[in-house]
Amino acid sequence: MDDVALTKYQRRRQVVKIVRNLPGVVPLPAFVLGFTSELLFVHFLDEFHLNGYCIVRRRDITKIRCGKDERFHQRMLKAEGIVDRVGFEATIDLGSWRLAFASLKRLQKHVSVSGEDSEDPVTEGGDMFFIGRIVRINQKSVTLRHFDSEGWWEKRTRTVCYDDITMVDFDDEYITTYSKYLRKAK
Repeated sequence: MDDVALTKYQRRRQVVKIVRNLPGVVPLPAFVLGFTSELLFVHFLDEFHLNGYCIVRRRDITKIRCGKDERFHQRMLKAEGIVDRVGFEATIDLGSWRLAFASLKRLQKHVSVSGEDSEDPVTEGGDMFFIGRIVRINQKSVTLRHFDSEGWWEKRTRTVCYDDITMVDFDDEYITTYSKYLRKAK
């Protein structure tokens, strides 16, 4: 996957499918919003619906598909006015995970942090997943105040090493809806 192709997809607001070499992970349909050698920032497409933003680790990407299917979808998305809504108003610094988290914290975004290749035995299916507010950003890790599936803020924080993160999501329906109904720690 070369930078020239990514620049072209970004400039044209072309829908693509991002294929990553992580077990059990399906291709990610999205619009490219920005990239560096380390990270790729996209506007996620869920069927015919823009549903938040993702930052993914570039070293996991094996291919960015833009074939006949994606080009046909592009024509439909353009006709439906969806392509016109692609973008993000603020700047996310993609120089590193640390800088990206600093941008998201400055914007006061709740995030979900995934490690889809994690060996963590505490998490379901071996994958790491935390959702919540960014509390602290260090040189090698980020600390989050996590909330659970019942909307309770956990009292303790969760620290995640940048090396374990494969994807960060924000401003999607899941996070946005949960955020409206969060409750103080038990």
